[in-house]
Amino acid sequence: MNKKLIVSLAVLALIFTCVSISAANLETVDEGNYTISVPADVNFKEVKILPSGISFKLSSNGFMNDVLKVMFDGKQSEKKDLLYYYINFDKDPVANYSSLKSTDAYISLIKNNTGVEQDGNGSYKVFKYQNKTNKTDYDYVILVQDQGLFSLFPQERIVGIEGNDLKLMTEMADSVKFN
Repeated sequence: MNKKLIVSLAVLALIFTCVSISAANLETVDEGNYTISVPADVNFKEVKILPSGISFKLSSNGFMNDVLKVMFDGKQSEKKDLLYYYINFDKDPVANYSSLKSTDAYISLIKNNTGVEQDGNGSYKVFKYQNKTNKTDYDYVILVQDQGLFSLFPQERIVGIEGNDLKLMTEMADSVKFN
């Protein structure tokens, strides 16, 4: 009986240690509109992103002005193996300039580009890119939608996380809190 108790406690201690180590590698950063936990040992730089699958018409202002209107800000790791970004479809130029008027439209766009919805929970969906054209393309994208008050009033804003390490990305998605 004592051996079973000792083995059970040892297994419990091992599980607790693994969870503690995993959580210790992440640090929470406040991005203004949301907070997210990111790997503490990774440096991120700000980048402009032109989401794949977005189409837009050229205006009389010229090509570069149009491109800037559909870009949004994100943060990418120095190794370029992890990226996260924020879109507010009520205020963001992507929503105002392209045909993307809602989180549902953006999620559909990602689903059409990836082809496979892998997993998810009430606040996020996980997609796997099927047709990677470059070695540097990401394997997965997770879209976290703001569920609003008591998860009853979903908001038109999301955080996207793209990368190759699904376990890490899931931990990051679980940590997202909208302000």
